[in-house]
Amino acid sequence: QKHTSTLGEEISVIRQYIDIQTKRLGDRVRFVVEYNCECLGSLEMPGMIFRPLVENALIHGLHDEVKNGDVTVRAESDGKYLQLSVSDNGKGMDPVELEGMVLNDYQTEDGKHLGLYNVVKRMEMFFQDRIIINIYSSEGCGFEVCMEIKLQNGMQVNEYGV
Repeated sequence: QKHTSTLGEEISVIRQYIDIQTKRLGDRVRFVVEYNCECLGSLEMPGMIFRPLVENALIHGLHDEVKNGDVTVRAESDGKYLQLSVSDNGKGMDPVELEGMVLNDYQTEDGKHLGLYNVVKRMEMFFQDRIIINIYSSEGCGFEVCMEIKLQNGMQVNEYGV
């Protein structure tokens, strides 16, 4: 709960994970990491945020893809807000199932999507009322998790003074 990382460290970790997955998957899945944040080294956040979301994309969204799979990780800031997202172009999720999962606090009855649940809960605990999380998906059109974090004075501050 209290393990923090910087945005720059999180991007470094996800790049290393992507390197491993690229060797394993070959050209079956294309990974893109995009960021335009000046605060990479100083922006504190919970650790291991991107990896569970990328894992979900590979396990749930793209597991049947033999080519042309895409996973995109983005971090963008305008100085007032930080937008983080992970998206894939996989099989997506039925809108009714997605709505049920969101209404059930990001959990499903069969215990799937535990990684998504953990990421959402850790981010909500850390950023409290300064975060908005949205999930977009429809069958055959991929899955996207978007998090918008309000920065304070160009930087975020959590309850630990970080």
